[in-house]
This record gives sequence, structure tokens and C-alpha cells, in this order.
Amino acid sequence: MKTIHSTQNSFVKQLKKLHKKKYRDQMSQFLIEGPHLFAEALSAGQVMPYLLVEEDKLQTFQPPKDSEVIICSEDVIRTLSQTESPQGIIAVCHILKPPMTDILQSNCSLALLDDIQDPGNLGTLIRTAEVLGMTAVVLGKHCADMYNSKAVRATQGALFHLPVIRDDLNGLVNKLAQANVPIFATAMDGLPLEKVQIERKYAVVFGNEGRGIDEHLLSAANERISIPMAGKTESLNVTVAAGIVMYGLQAKKNG
Repeated sequence: MKTIHSTQNSFVKQLKKLHKKKYRDQMSQFLIEGPHLFAEALSAGQVMPYLLVEEDKLQTFQPPKDSEVIICSEDVIRTLSQTESPQGIIAVCHILKPPMTDILQSNCSLALLDDIQDPGNLGTLIRTAEVLGMTAVVLGKHCADMYNSKAVRATQGALFHLPVIRDDLNGLVNKLAQANVPIFATAMDGLPLEKVQIERKYAVVFGNEGRGIDEHLLSAANERISIPMAGKTESLNVTVAAGIVMYGLQAKKNG
């Protein structure tokens, strides 16, 4: 079993490049940290070509057969970690790119994210969509990178169980219209959620934390929907609003 003790090791330097989106895109790989994300990746059949662990953590898990296990010093793990308290295990994962055709099924329920900028919000939205049984999440071109370490941690492993695709949302809504998939968009002046009628398939758009949804996407929607506010606060955080809307729509779809 290979061991690495120096943070100046060339392989360590190469992996550290994955902290930046530029190199994640070039190498089609990203890093995950900790036993929970490792277990989620393993349960989903995610290919992990390299597994870097501190020696005292080796007995706490069963590495997959197709992974090269490398014993690393605490300093190496700390160098590759992007958390304040590293958990002693880091895995290299492949970036998967599921085809759009796989998600445009007869009873699809899609969450379209328009320009979500905060990686934590993005990860939480993906986690919420997976929990609520959405078919897929589609990220607009200007969304934050889902393989940013903060986004990956916020998904709590949901990114391994749900197709997440980056696409041009303006082009996608045209395809959805041609496929007779109803499109909903969240807006303050929309129809109250409880009055919305849906069929077995739909897409729903959630917008940027500050500006909301792009006007072109709003105009392409079949229906604008809103969450009735009983209090005096004018708006909700996008992750909270999206959770309420997806829960409501999924309940109608499956009811």
C-alpha cells in the first residue's frame, strides 16, 4: 500500500489543484471528504480511483476494490482538506455528465436553478430535491459550481443519487414546451401554491438569491406560483422557498 508523508509530493500537488473549478473541469474529477460522503458515494456505485486516508482511519471502513488506497500523514490530509476539522479521509471522484434525454421522461419533475450563486444554497437545493423525489436538477449556465467543496458538503451525498445537469435554461424551456412539460416559475405575484393544478410531469424554476428569475424564463412559464405569506416578512431564502414549493408540487403529483 502506497504511503505519502510530504505535502510537497507531486501527486498531492496535483490533487490540490482540484480545489479550483478550472482544474476540476479539465480533469473531470473532484474531491470529497469524510466518512459520510464516502459512504454515500460508495452506496451509489461512484467510481473513486484514489482514496487517501490517515493510517488510524483504515480500520473504520471498507475501501472499494477499484480504489487505490494511499496512506497519508495528517499534514497531507490537512493540505487537501477544505474544512477546519479534517476527518482523515479524502476520495477522488469522477464528474459524471448524465445526458439530458434520460431525464425527459413521461412523468418527470424537474428543478431548474437560474443563477444560484451561493454554493451552500446550491448544495442544499440539490439535497432537498433528492429527498423530495425530484427526477433531476438542472443548473443554469451561471449557477455556482456544484463540485465546489462547500456545495458538495451541503448536498450531504445527494449529488450521488440524483442527476444534476448544467444546461442553457432558455434552450431547455423551449424543449420542455415542445415535450408538453408544464413549466412553473416562482414569483411574488403568482398563483398561491395550494391552488396550483399539475399533471404527472412538470418543471419548476427557482431564481437568483437577489434578482429572482430571469425575465425570459418567467415569460416562458405556463404558470407563476407563490407561497402565501402570513407574516410581515416579504420573502424567504431561496432554499426554504424551493423546499416548500417542491414539497407542495410533489404532494399534488403523487396525491
